[in-house]
Amino acid sequence: MRSTAVVTVILIFALVCLSGCGGGTEALLRLLGLVVDDGSLQPIPGARIVASNGVEAITGADGSFDAAGFPASGTVTITATGYQNTTVAINTQNNELDLGKVYLVPAALAGTGTVSGIVTTAGGATAPGASIRASDREATSRADGSYRLYNVPAGFQTLFAASADRGTSGTVNVTVLSNFETIANIRLSIQPPLPPS
Repeated sequence: MRSTAVVTVILIFALVCLSGCGGGTEALLRLLGLVVDDGSLQPIPGARIVASNGVEAITGADGSFDAAGFPASGTVTITATGYQNTTVAINTQNNELDLGKVYLVPAALAGTGTVSGIVTTAGGATAPGASIRASDREATSRADGSYRLYNVPAGFQTLFAASADRGTSGTVNVTVLSNFETIANIRLSIQPPLPPS
């Protein structure tokens, strides 16, 4: 009977140690990724990646980051001047995690709105890598031809778009409403050159 009690105590102690011994150390990992502007798709240098355990990294001139010591479970918050914060949840058993591209949305400016849509070729195919601009705002279309142009001054605006190779272009007129999103699809065709940027 006594030996059974001793075995029981040892088993309980082992279970407690498995769940709580070891100083409460947490799994850490190497975290990497690329922080870009959600509209222009350009890299954002100097962005901060801050983990829930206090570890942080800063993006380089090319918008990339690669640092160790991040928790394998928790969150990281990405911040940059002029942009809204973005929080990403992390939960992995690996010792390395690539977040890929992290898109930051520009902070909204008073008296402006957002314009979004799809850029297509004359034949109706999507046009990735096209440049879109209105006023002094610029965006780049994604692989599916979609774009988002942030902080466009409210009022009547003409959007200019050009294909990645500048071989085709297109324009569309829109009325931008402050604090609202306006949809404007643009079809590219062979036209006179766009006005200088």
